[in-house]
Amino acid sequence: MRTFRNFIFLVICLFVMFLNYQLLSNVLYPPLFYLITFEVMLLSLMLADLLLFWGQHQEITALKREVDRQRLTISDYQVESKLLTTLRDMMEHFRSDYSLEETLEKIVDSVASHFHQETVILQLFGEKFYRVVRGNEVEVTQEVLEEVVIRGHPVLINNTGSFSEYQRFNQQKIQSMIIAPLVRSRDVIGLLGVFSGQPDRRFTSRDLDLLRMVIAPTCLIIENTELFEKTRILAITDSLTQVYNRGHFERVFSQLFSDFHRRNEPVSLAMCDIDHFKNYNDTNGHQAGDKVLREIATILKKGTKGSDIVARYGGEEFVIIFPQTTKANAIKICEDLRLKVQQYPFLNEDFQPEKDLTLSFGVASFPEDATSPQELLKKADEALYQAKNRGRNQVVAQ
Repeated sequence: MRTFRNFIFLVICLFVMFLNYQLLSNVLYPPLFYLITFEVMLLSLMLADLLLFWGQHQEITALKREVDRQRLTISDYQVESKLLTTLRDMMEHFRSDYSLEETLEKIVDSVASHFHQETVILQLFGEKFYRVVRGNEVEVTQEVLEEVVIRGHPVLINNTGSFSEYQRFNQQKIQSMIIAPLVRSRDVIGLLGVFSGQPDRRFTSRDLDLLRMVIAPTCLIIENTELFEKTRILAITDSLTQVYNRGHFERVFSQLFSDFHRRNEPVSLAMCDIDHFKNYNDTNGHQAGDKVLREIATILKKGTKGSDIVARYGGEEFVIIFPQTTKANAIKICEDLRLKVQQYPFLNEDFQPEKDLTLSFGVASFPEDATSPQELLKKADEALYQAKNRGRNQVVAQ
């Protein structure tokens, strides 16, 4: 357009020079000719300027569109950068010594750092049910849970008040939400949701895509964490009886004793041994003996508190740690366990010397019996030896 304007201006200049030349040559035209000529030149210049202005306006509009497009591109890059940072944080936070709960907490923290003004919820289903919330508590309705589980597809809803099935969210002042299923081997194991109570917040397909990108590594991290947990459990568990093994007992006992010694709190220790177990093994075979070990381990676990620690010490011997338990209470618990074992109908126990399969217990406690974990273990072992010498099937305390 600028070139066209310059061309019009050049034509007018040449025409004016031509008129001047005519005047110098005494060639005169009627006044009306000059008037019309002036008007034509003026209109030509005005038209050229209008065209120039229109062209510049079009260029400015195009530049604005390009600027907006570049801003959106930069915004997308910023979002992707944040997401990559989120994924990096998730992978960096994942460690083999983290429990599943600790790993889930770290995942939600990473996602919440991206959706920092919204509520982020991660929830696992089934036996490993766990729920982590960052932000305001939001109740995920049963209908939505079923929709996510059955369909296995993400849900993106803006303006929840416009949908009857999402009125419960609207009542909780949730305006928009994205819920994506956590899928492993085609099974939905949980969900990851982002909920916003801001009236002007509208989730887009871009937000949904970003959340989907988080889902895959999240499922992988959860699966790996569960595998690490199983490996840790196998490392500290006796394979036959499924109680703790001796190595784990020794590590935990030493640490617990130090803690209770520092706080001057009581801790009791019981050692127990299956009476005439060699005779039972020789009579019924090792498979029957293994079954007895498993059954007695189950009785000991069920008969103690969650804070108590039951471990197989070796062979037919078991050991139990009773944190924050006095000697009198430990004796009472061991007496109950002894009676439960005596009353349990073990296979072919009638062929035992006492016509019954029984346990003998030795009990010792801190602070009255020992000042070190080694001494406490020795005292409990001595008490067990006394129980054996006094006729078995009894509880003896130091």
